[in-house]
Amino acid sequence: MKAGEYMRILIIGANDEKLAAAARLRRLDEAAKIILAHEAADSPEAEHFRRRYRIDMRPYTRFVSADMGYSNVATLEDVLTQHIYQEEFDRIINIEPHSANLAIADIDRASLDYYFDADAAAHIAHHVPENTQISIRHINGAGGVGRHIADEIYGRTRQAKTSIKMQAADFGNIVLVWLGATEKGLNAQQVPHMYSILPIPHGFLKLLYDDAGSILGFAALGQSPIAENCADMMMTLVKMGGNIQHMAHLELAGSGNPLQILGKIAQNVVEKRLYIAYADEIGQLARSEVILLDVRHSHEFMVHYINGSVNIPLDILRESIYRLEHHKEIITICGDGKESYLAARILMGHGFKTRHLAGGLAYAMPIIASY
Repeated sequence: MKAGEYMRILIIGANDEKLAAAARLRRLDEAAKIILAHEAADSPEAEHFRRRYRIDMRPYTRFVSADMGYSNVATLEDVLTQHIYQEEFDRIINIEPHSANLAIADIDRASLDYYFDADAAAHIAHHVPENTQISIRHINGAGGVGRHIADEIYGRTRQAKTSIKMQAADFGNIVLVWLGATEKGLNAQQVPHMYSILPIPHGFLKLLYDDAGSILGFAALGQSPIAENCADMMMTLVKMGGNIQHMAHLELAGSGNPLQILGKIAQNVVEKRLYIAYADEIGQLARSEVILLDVRHSHEFMVHYINGSVNIPLDILRESIYRLEHHKEIITICGDGKESYLAARILMGHGFKTRHLAGGLAYAMPIIASY
C-alpha cells in the first residue's frame, strides 16, 4: 500500500466476534478505516465503539440494493456478501453469524428440526413450554477470534490450536449446548459416524465419534448449569486431543460422573462389546424379524411402552431366555439404557444377535412420539 493510503475494511457477522476483531484491528493499525455492518447502528453500544475505537457502524441496509426486497434483517446475513458495494473496500471479512432469537410459539416442528438435530428438536418440544423464548448464543472467546482475523489480515503467523465452534440455546432454565459437528452436518457431508446417548434430567448427553474413537461432536440438553458444565469439560478434553478412551478414564469429584459413563458406553461400541439401536429406526423395524424386549419391571412397563414390545424384567431374564426366538434380532429396552445394556450382555452371552436402545425410553420416547 502506498504512503498516505489506508486500508479500508468492512466486517460483517456475529456481534461479539465482529466487535473484538474491530478493536484488535484498530490496535494494530491506527490509520485503517474500519466499518462494521451492524443491525443496531444507532444503539448506545454502537456509539461507544464508534467513539472509543474510531470505528464506523452502518445499518445492514446500507450495503444492500434497495430494489432487492429484503426487509427482514435476519435474512440479510445470508445475502450480504453477494451484494455489497465491493469497490468501497480493500478487505471484506465475513464472520459467520451465530446469533438468533426465535420463539417456539412462533415456529413449528419443522422449523425446530431446521435449527437443531431432530432428536434435540423433539426433546425441546417435549420438555420446554411452547411460549418459552429461545436465545441462541456463541460461546467461543470473541477476543481470540478477533486476534486471529487481525493476524490474518496483516500477515502475522502464530502457533495456535484450531478453534472449536461451541454454541448454546437457552430455554428458560433448560439449555442446549453443542460443540464440534452435529449429526445433521455429518449426515449432510456423508461422514461415517456413530453416537451414544446418556439421559440426564430434562434431556440428554450425546457424543458423536468415529470407529477409531475420535470425538466428532457433543451436545448436552438439560438444566443449567449441568449442561454447560458437561460441555465445558468436553471442550477442554477435545482441545487437549482427548478421545473416547480418555473420556472413559475421566476422573472428577463426585459420584456418577456422566462424561465418564458416556465415554465407557462409546468405548464399548467401538470395541464391539456392545451394539446399539437408535430411536429413529425403531418404527422401521419389521416386528416379524425383531423382538423389542423391555426389561423394566412390569409396573413401569404398564405406564408407557413402545407398541409391539414384550416385557421380561431383567431380574428374571436368565430363567426366561427359553421364551425368546433365537433366529430373531433382539432390541433391549429400559428407562435410561443401563438395564438394557446388562440385558444385551446377557443375551449376547447366550448367542443372541442383540442391540440395546441408545439412551433408553427417556431419550427415545420424545423422538418416537414426534413421528
